[in-house]
Amino acid sequence: MKKLFFISKLFLLSICLKAQTIITGRVIDTKTGEPVPFASIGIKGKTMGTLSTETGYFSITISNVGAGDSLKVSSIGYISR
Repeated sequence: MKKLFFISKLFLLSICLKAQTIITGRVIDTKTGEPVPFASIGIKGKTMGTLSTETGYFSITISNVGAGDSLKVSSIGYISR
């Protein structure tokens, strides 16, 4: 019985982990090529988001990614894209 319970836990864990996607990238100024620190990055229509680091890098973990989903990046002094 313990073996079956343990195996079912592993199966459920693998389903949960598989449903998540990690998106990484870097936010840069297109004119200067300089990184944009502390830019806000989110998924349109979802409540999760993150900030870029001092060097412009970011990583965001999301679940249920759809083909039409897109990132929204914004920072003070820049136009949101």
